[in-house]
Amino acid sequence: MSEWVEYADRSAWAEGVARACAWAIERGYEHKRPARAALAGGSTPAAVYPLLFAMRLNWAAVELTVSDERVVSEDDPLSNIGALRRAAAGTLAAAAHIVSLETLARPEAGAGPLAAGTAAPLGGRPGAGQVRADGGRYDLIWAGCGEDGHALGWFHGPDRAAWEEGSSGVARVRPDPPPASTGSVPRLTLTRTAAARAHTIILAATGHPKRAVLETAADKALPVAHLLSFPQTQVHWAP
Repeated sequence: MSEWVEYADRSAWAEGVARACAWAIERGYEHKRPARAALAGGSTPAAVYPLLFAMRLNWAAVELTVSDERVVSEDDPLSNIGALRRAAAGTLAAAAHIVSLETLARPEAGAGPLAAGTAAPLGGRPGAGQVRADGGRYDLIWAGCGEDGHALGWFHGPDRAAWEEGSSGVARVRPDPPPASTGSVPRLTLTRTAAARAHTIILAATGHPKRAVLETAADKALPVAHLLSFPQTQVHWAP
């Protein structure tokens, strides 16, 4: 079962989530290999990115992507990878290798830039034909939670098998019914398989409505219940 960490306010929450992300990333490159992290999209990371990207990590030894994505151009306000690139620009995290889920989803990429071949050297930028010693699993997956019980790009609907059962790391889905905030824009998402293999999962949420969702997710068979069932999941919550 997941571990819960509660904070008195959202400022302490943002600092705590940033520290937890940094710990998971450091754990990756301290094992003498590039660290691999998938960061949250949407509104969740706005208060956390500035804190995390100011931390003195070995960012050159880190591959960053997002844990789910709206299939739009990177300059679109809905693009999570576009927001990540803009947030990292001009910070210490600009030294990281940032790769989109669109790139990771391409058949020729396999499991992504770390898919096949020889392990990338510590501090070097991962590229095509390089792998991690542990098969490219994520050191960190950071996700948010919607009030409808979705997490990552995991929604109820006809595409559920794609994200729940798919053996590849990335699935293409179209939320049905679509969330009001983004409409019927198709998405890319890390799959349940990818999440199950991750070293650390951070599920970050604020507000009492989302707490109620998390506390009843299993009973209602909500998609976020999958993340909550993993022992490596940490729930970080503040009022």
